[in-house]
Amino acid sequence: MKRGRHEAEQEKRKILIGRIEQCISLVHIILRHRLEFIFSKKFQCTKTGFQRCAMQITIAIKVPYR
Repeated sequence: MKRGRHEAEQEKRKILIGRIEQCISLVHIILRHRLEFIFSKKFQCTKTGFQRCAMQITIAIKVPYR
């Protein structure tokens, strides 16, 4: 009986860890997009279109994506 309970607890932990990882991934994506938005708006008046594009690509490369 203990074996079944232990396996059930392990399964619950795996599910919980998976859900936590999904939440972290979503938060990471949102923060990355907000960062790109802030940088593109903050320096928009001083940059050409090419410079803004290059900066956004640089940010996208530097910020890890899951």
